[in-house]
Amino acid sequence: MPTRVYAVGNTEATGQTIDADPQRTVLIVQNLDTVAGTDWLYVGDEKGEVITAGIRIAPVGGSLTLRRVDGEEPEKTWFLVAATAACPVRVTTLFGEPTIIVEQKQPEPSPQEPEQPRDAPRMRKIRVKETGYR
Repeated sequence: MPTRVYAVGNTEATGQTIDADPQRTVLIVQNLDTVAGTDWLYVGDEKGEVITAGIRIAPVGGSLTLRRVDGEEPEKTWFLVAATAACPVRVTTLFGEPTIIVEQKQPEPSPQEPEQPRDAPRMRKIRVKETGYR
């Protein structure tokens, strides 16, 4: 899981480009800037329209996760532009198909259909010595 931290600029010329990679299955972009409310990060797949049509990520740890298994396209080329100069951004990428492990749950025996003819302990025999009725 390669992780890099970039200083993203506030114009498309000083922004960061994440090149296309057909092997990439997950892309995580996190805004590490510490000034809440003003230091937004914009992510888009169309150069020239990142700020106007891109996805806006909040500062102080806001993030965007793109996963191929969810129908998104992390393998495309992505462009990053910040609202302020030198915005710290963490980019994490994952490669390869996710491992899916399926465990079959063992069915529980039904009380209506016991596994053995006598699944309950036998009751003790009792003798009635005397009753209160005569």
